[in-house]
Amino acid sequence: MTTARKTGRWIAAGLGICIVAGVAVVASTSLFRGSRTKIAANPVLGSTIVELSAAARLGNNAAAEGLLAKLDPKNQTEPSISDTESEQLAEVIGSLRAGFLQFQPKSRLVAMGVTAAILDRFSSANAPGNWVDILGPVHDLLNSGLGDGEPAVRAAALSVISRSWGWAPNRSLIAIEEVVLAEWKQGFHTGVVRRLADKSEVSRAAAVACLGALPVDRAAAPATAYLDDSSPTVRRQVLNSFAGRTGILTEDAILVRTNDSEPDIAQMAEVILRGRGLSAEQIGLGRMIVNAKAEVRLSVLGLLKDRNDIDPMTWLLQLSHDKEESIRAKVMPELAAQLDSPEARKRLREMAASDSSATIRAAAAKLAPAPGDTTASLPPLPGSPSLNPKAN
Repeated sequence: MTTARKTGRWIAAGLGICIVAGVAVVASTSLFRGSRTKIAANPVLGSTIVELSAAARLGNNAAAEGLLAKLDPKNQTEPSISDTESEQLAEVIGSLRAGFLQFQPKSRLVAMGVTAAILDRFSSANAPGNWVDILGPVHDLLNSGLGDGEPAVRAAALSVISRSWGWAPNRSLIAIEEVVLAEWKQGFHTGVVRRLADKSEVSRAAAVACLGALPVDRAAAPATAYLDDSSPTVRRQVLNSFAGRTGILTEDAILVRTNDSEPDIAQMAEVILRGRGLSAEQIGLGRMIVNAKAEVRLSVLGLLKDRNDIDPMTWLLQLSHDKEESIRAKVMPELAAQLDSPEARKRLREMAASDSSATIRAAAAKLAPAPGDTTASLPPLPGSPSLNPKAN
């Protein structure tokens, strides 16, 4: 059975969350290789996984690092996992969880790497029927990582979880196994979302990247709100993870970042918008219309006159929702001058009925045609692919 089919099984189980295999991960086994210590000099440790696991259960730091060395893919020669090895690997995860709080921060980080290595072992070698025995221990250990006091450990746990979204053992699964696997993956989602509010920018960025690996919009969507995060690192990660997610990272949100205080973020936002089909002219106007300064936003009105390369109505509708009353007041006559447009008539009726300013409501009522169906929804951002600007 192909990896794609295995990855898709848990969608059929009704989880509603799925992931693409092959996501780039920070917490790969190679991340931890530089932190290994020489365990041969430690007489407490034996040379087998069973002995290392027993020592790790007691909080022995070198044991955790020894286990990572043992599970290095270079040392894995068997094409299949036996029932006995599967039991041993489940015991390894349980031992790491038992000794987790006694480990030094570096060893807790290594424990995340061991978890990733064990998952990789089950997905690359032929897995036995008792593969499900590793799910509970892995879930417990990764949740411990999510709650760790060290940001680096939390980030490593998030990175392993991002790999877990698309993980499946290398074997054919029966229906009940698919359900169990789906529920296991679903069990990580709430903890990952909570880490979006982490005090550490490292952890917040890792949470964004983790959710960015989820292709189902409603599951990944909470991360896009952090495009306004105070940390440039987090803002960059949102743009990087969601650049192609047009369903949840909108053009208007990206346009705000074209005015970012960090030049590289502003440039990244512009590149993404170009990739979505916006022209340089549209991006320039959009950058002005989301500018924090009211006078800059108002200046867009003057740039819309006598234009036939773009659709002025789209931009007028956007400005008619501006937070500044003075800008909305100046937009009304422009809308009234285009009452042949259904959009203009509709928007004036909306303003007459529901604008937050009594002055605007009264003025719009005089300009608006007879009442009809109204809606207060915000129009698409100018330049959005859903719009069709007028061409020459």
